[in-house]
Amino acid sequence: MKFYIKHPKEAREQRIFLYHNHRSTNIRLATKLKTNSEMWDNKNGTSLDPLTETVLKKWIAKAKDTLINMERLDEDLSVTAVKDVLINIVNDKPVREELTITYLYKEFLKEAQLCKSTQKNYKAALMHYEQFLLLSKATDIIERYTAKDFQMFVKYLKDRNYADNSVKIYTKCIKRVLNKAYWVGTIQNELSRVMKFKAKKVTRDNFLIFSIEELKELENITLRSYARKRLDVFLFLCYTGMRFSDYKRVVFEPELCKINGDSMIVTESVKTGKRIFIPNVGHCQGAWRILDRYNGELPRYKSVDTFNRQIRKDFEKLEHPEFQKLTSHCARKTFATALLMEQDVSPLVVSKLLTHSDIKTTLKYYEKSGDSHIIKALEKTEQEIPKAKYPHLKIV
Repeated sequence: MKFYIKHPKEAREQRIFLYHNHRSTNIRLATKLKTNSEMWDNKNGTSLDPLTETVLKKWIAKAKDTLINMERLDEDLSVTAVKDVLINIVNDKPVREELTITYLYKEFLKEAQLCKSTQKNYKAALMHYEQFLLLSKATDIIERYTAKDFQMFVKYLKDRNYADNSVKIYTKCIKRVLNKAYWVGTIQNELSRVMKFKAKKVTRDNFLIFSIEELKELENITLRSYARKRLDVFLFLCYTGMRFSDYKRVVFEPELCKINGDSMIVTESVKTGKRIFIPNVGHCQGAWRILDRYNGELPRYKSVDTFNRQIRKDFEKLEHPEFQKLTSHCARKTFATALLMEQDVSPLVVSKLLTHSDIKTTLKYYEKSGDSHIIKALEKTEQEIPKAKYPHLKIV
């Protein structure tokens, strides 16, 4: 018993036929299912559309069970009787109303060839979506899915303090699966149109930047052990300017090398591949103080999203007015601002410490400079200007 189409080489929609050989007699029946030749594997007699293939397998299983039961009961197994059985089974219409987003998503993950990071995002999106379905009254059935169900999923993610960018990634994964199902013809309605979500663009004003005095105050705050560890990791990033991805991979039994007699921690940037230097001098001394507190082994946090959520909760308990703006990248901004604005370090040096591939990226931090920094810079230049040789002359 197998299925076939009459003209597999013609690129058009065709009816699927059932073929069965019973007692040397060929039985051929036209089913009510149609498929495109591009979505049909004629060699194996299978459909590439997951819904159609599920229906075909269901028919074969049902036909085999019926014929086996008829044989056990010694019923008539003539060609006509078998043909009538197959006609009754084939005339059952597939129930497209039962097709769910979760089913399509799992089928997509089985077939799609994705890189590790993309696959991780897709699996995380599916996990959150399944949890959302358990905790809410939203429907998963495609025929009944509406924009309201999608907005409920977005609200579910936001209530758990996920950043707009994370919400955008998870919703985009689901939209791509549904788009592919629509293009292939598995589903009739274009559900991606009801899925509208735009992440807010994060501007520089949305980052929380600390001064050097505030960092020293945070070092002396008494907190519970877990909160204290998270805060120390954040301060370590503020004193070194490291990315969170570099902090995750750095070995905290660091290779110490001597450069001009000074001890330095040397590691490599994950993003740019450049060497990161953490000298025991100036602003970076704070990082060494934190390392000494933990004997060179800082606590590990694998997920940046988890770390950001937890550190925001810690600052909320400290009653900080702008705790919602806090992320691990704020530490990098704080490091650059402290060196450029408060300590007047050359942008070339800061660019090397931050492992920027282009100095223009470093110079963007000057856009944050306020009036106080401008006045301070002008006062410094005034001291360096020599006095005029002819004070009695006036410029007109």
